[in-house]
Amino acid sequence: MIAAEIEAQANNLGVWNPQINRGKRKRNYNLLVPWWSLRASIVDNYRTYGIASGVLEVRLDFPKILAAARAEEYVTVFYDLQGGVSKWLDNGALIYDGTKDHRLKLWIPNTNTEEMKPLLQLLKNRYFGLGRGYVYITGQLQMYRDKPEIILSEINQLSDFPPTVSGQ
Repeated sequence: MIAAEIEAQANNLGVWNPQINRGKRKRNYNLLVPWWSLRASIVDNYRTYGIASGVLEVRLDFPKILAAARAEEYVTVFYDLQGGVSKWLDNGALIYDGTKDHRLKLWIPNTNTEEMKPLLQLLKNRYFGLGRGYVYITGQLQMYRDKPEIILSEINQLSDFPPTVSGQ
């Protein structure tokens, strides 16, 4: 795949051909390729180390997430923050990952306070949009209106790396 991408870039083939998108809205593939590569390496790291560490993922482990939320367990979840805040409310913000029927909510309370500004700034600068996107979030799962959620209120709940697997 990398060899095909290199050949396409070198020879202006496919999306790398400036004529393809003439007159249309264009994507900056030179900017996106490093970002795609970063995201691919983060997913590979999750597959290699995160799963072995017991990290849950919303799309793959939703039944386990539901059971853990009903038991109010502390877990680590591999979460995609690329989309940013899903809904701003007067007293906080919601971020969703998963599908409509299999969704895990992050609830960020008190977003208008000085104490929460560093957390919100970190999310915006490091994880939202063309940032890393993926993050490991550790917290207590609980049910809120029949849906699982984690309250995100401290920077130390976020990590770029999965919990350490013993023996590594």
